[in-house]
Amino acid sequence: MVDLKVPTLAEIKIATREALDKLRSDPKILDDLQKNLSATEFGEAAAFITLVVPASVVEADKAKKEAIRILSAQMQGDKSVARRLIDNKVQVVVVPRNKLMTELSQFASLKGKKTFDGRIFDTVRGSGGMEVDGKVYTAITEENLLGGQCNIVYNGKKLHCAYDEGYSTNSHEFAHTIHNFGISVEDKKIISEAYKKRKETAAKNLKDTNQWVDGREGCYASKTYLEFFAQLSNAYLGANGGKDPYTGDTRQNTKKWVKDHEPTIFKLLETFYNNASLPSTNPKK
Repeated sequence: MVDLKVPTLAEIKIATREALDKLRSDPKILDDLQKNLSATEFGEAAAFITLVVPASVVEADKAKKEAIRILSAQMQGDKSVARRLIDNKVQVVVVPRNKLMTELSQFASLKGKKTFDGRIFDTVRGSGGMEVDGKVYTAITEENLLGGQCNIVYNGKKLHCAYDEGYSTNSHEFAHTIHNFGISVEDKKIISEAYKKRKETAAKNLKDTNQWVDGREGCYASKTYLEFFAQLSNAYLGANGGKDPYTGDTRQNTKKWVKDHEPTIFKLLETFYNNASLPSTNPKK
């Protein structure tokens, strides 16, 4: 990167990891970038600043390109959201398709531990933000970025890592990161209140497959207010293809559905994602 006080976006795109880490530690340079770049440009800069692609990723260049496409789309709206993610030391780490998440140094402390729904972190393919030693690590996966299956054997069994075509675990996990570390307290309250109202409505008609963005009560989006927001994010972006694993219902996958059924969340997503779309995520090879 050219040795300038404030780098251009073009220079940020070709900067080394060391240079990007130095840049993110300088609040004055970040202030200037936030002020002078457009929201779309600043979101793209934030994507390069936050993304970490380990050398062990099999198709590193392709994975990086797709990860930047997704992260940029999710940070191209409100510049204050992207800035909070930078300031909160968020690192989005690509997990290689031939390694467990906990084999990477960023997630090694999770080895042997369980998620809120009882899964072993070693076999989980993605994480929406873990605070470790003052940093926030988000895991996205090479196989979901590029399509296909992982190549991992765990406890003698081949790990299943494939998701329905058009479903992005990566935009889902980064939506969690945005929710937890990028948005205001007021916006978090809007999300939790909308989830509470949807729960109350869905309880009156448990068989209605159009209650939640993923289908009837009991679907993934109905589990917690965090999953509610992440799945609505996916639908808004067009990255929510396939069927819900809990109910078998077809997931909704359009901005229109979100706008018609969750208008308060739709307004937030318009602000955060600025009409972004992510066609052709998780393509099948």
